[in-house]
Amino acid sequence: MLVARQEARLAEAAASLRAGPGRVTTLALDIMLREAPERIERALGGQGAACDLLVNSAGCGLAGPFDIQAPDDIRRLVDLNILALTALCRHFLPAMRGRRGGAILNVASMGGMVPGPNQAAYYASKAFVISLSEALASEVAGDGVRVLAVAPGPVETAFHR
Repeated sequence: MLVARQEARLAEAAASLRAGPGRVTTLALDIMLREAPERIERALGGQGAACDLLVNSAGCGLAGPFDIQAPDDIRRLVDLNILALTALCRHFLPAMRGRRGGAILNVASMGGMVPGPNQAAYYASKAFVISLSEALASEVAGDGVRVLAVAPGPVETAFHR
């Protein structure tokens, strides 16, 4: 199940994946909503499925000096890059542990490994993702669940626009 806010982009991504094996469904949903994890779980349950692989790849960035960034923009970054990711991990991890199988893949950034002047909040949010992932991986070691963070460098996407 692909989850994102924009239905048109979801449909496009699903169409490209449907060329391969397996079934692809979509759910248009803002994962920053407090009830998002429960809504995702209900949608999966309605398909007779459960989350056995959670890929947290949503994110946003900010550039420029921290002290002139709009407080609402910083809050939105923290809500998406940290709070939504954490809520999804927390919601789906117990069932994975109960089934003794599953995986969580959190997309961080190479930026999370160093301080980032003029991108301070973004780099710090990705450092959180790396730290949380490493800590969870340690907590679930031996439970049949894997938790990992990937930290790509610059990638050609719409992110930089």
